[in-house]
Amino acid sequence: MRRINKQRGGTKQEEYWKSRYGSRVIPSSVTSPSPQTDSGPGRRLVFISHANPEENDFVRWLGVQLASAGYEVWSDVTKLIGGELFWDDIEEAIRHHTAKFILVVSAAALNKEGVKDEIHLAVTVERSDKIANFLLPVRVDDVPFSDFKANIARKNVIDFKAGWAPALARVFQVLERDGVPKGAIAPADVAAWCLRRSDADQMPRIEPEQLYSNWLPIAAMPPQVSLFSLGVAETAVSSVMSETRLPWFKYFRLVGTFGTEVDLKLALPEQVIERRYTLPLEDMLAGMPAAMPGVKRADARRMVVNLLRQSWNNAMAAKGLSAFEMADNSVAWFFTKDLIEKDTAYFVDHTGKRRRKAMVGRSQKRGVYWHLGFIAKPVMTDTPHFVMKAAIIFSHDGKTPLDSVEKMHKLRRGFCRNWWNGQWRDLMLAYVAWIGDEDGHLKLPMGDFAEVVVDARPVLFESPVSCADPAVKSRAVVPDDEDETPPEAPVEPDEAFEIAALAESADD
Repeated sequence: MRRINKQRGGTKQEEYWKSRYGSRVIPSSVTSPSPQTDSGPGRRLVFISHANPEENDFVRWLGVQLASAGYEVWSDVTKLIGGELFWDDIEEAIRHHTAKFILVVSAAALNKEGVKDEIHLAVTVERSDKIANFLLPVRVDDVPFSDFKANIARKNVIDFKAGWAPALARVFQVLERDGVPKGAIAPADVAAWCLRRSDADQMPRIEPEQLYSNWLPIAAMPPQVSLFSLGVAETAVSSVMSETRLPWFKYFRLVGTFGTEVDLKLALPEQVIERRYTLPLEDMLAGMPAAMPGVKRADARRMVVNLLRQSWNNAMAAKGLSAFEMADNSVAWFFTKDLIEKDTAYFVDHTGKRRRKAMVGRSQKRGVYWHLGFIAKPVMTDTPHFVMKAAIIFSHDGKTPLDSVEKMHKLRRGFCRNWWNGQWRDLMLAYVAWIGDEDGHLKLPMGDFAEVVVDARPVLFESPVSCADPAVKSRAVVPDDEDETPPEAPVEPDEAFEIAALAESADD
């Protein structure tokens, strides 16, 4: 068994942190201690067993989340967060002090002798001390459930692979249900623990910092929506409208659109087109408009979102991008090889310099092409916008996506693991700069006489606190993956210019 080293408290950094930021460092989510149930007297610890070093990053994150909620947490990479140790070794901790044993299940963990020993001990304690649900497995990678050993296969597994946030919520529910005590750890304890492990040069500074979002704001929309009759039965409306690319929605026998009567007559010359109603967009979005009395606010917004989605898809197709349907039925629009010169898009980065990024590349290691694509999700709130989500598509020929969904998923997980926030930010900036016009706008046609104007420059938010960009250190960075990073040609000094100068040098 591994031995546990004692922690020491209080540092000058901790005093600085508390004096400068106080309890605001970590939002308080600590509630009053929960009553003990069958976990037994003196059992307060949440023990995390995992593969080291493979799952260290996940365990640090999970440990801080649990400690921030008031639980006493121990793992071999965090030690005891926010407290002093009072046992000699792991066996004593599991046998006498652990209320919940969380097993981080991964392909690596199932082959680690140390983890196997801890599992055996936890199962023994669960049976001998009659502690129901003592062992809680959580899965973090693609390890098949069929590979689970019999002593954990019968447990209810929480799947973090499907999403960390919902899985964490489920862990909290289990801890609460099983009466695992909490309340002994305060936010200041967690802050002090984090501080002792932080680089002093990376301390937060009370200085404002601008942050890029993945929102493209909608700058202008048509002021009204029209409802037309096509002179056909309700059951025939969809098939008739499939012959036109005009964005529309169905309202009983009528067709709703931002377009005009002329748009419909040009697209459907054989139909008898008649405008029935015209209503202000603002009234429609408020819900229950006079022309559509049965349409609630949420339904009206979904109709407008539908129009925006259709118009976006039409615009991306017109630019020559290719569509790829994702597992959730959303559509990613991606660059095929040779769509643009040298498969490279230019943009202005967050420092005001003109740079370029590859939109398509070749991974010699994996024998595939990668293609940058984006999903655009329209959102109708008080500040309408599109949410941009990146998607990497793979092909053998530079054009046709791979048929295997499973292979695409595995490639994506391995290929992009070295891409950090700055990389994704710059890829997004290059993508939206290419789809926008010289003025930084993207115009989505809603017919020959109506359009939606989208600002192709992402919304910026300002944080009152800033941090220096840390040097990225991760086990995921390995030397033989150099070809997995999208290449970026160096920027010559005379190519750099301020954002303010971009409008003056649009042809640069």
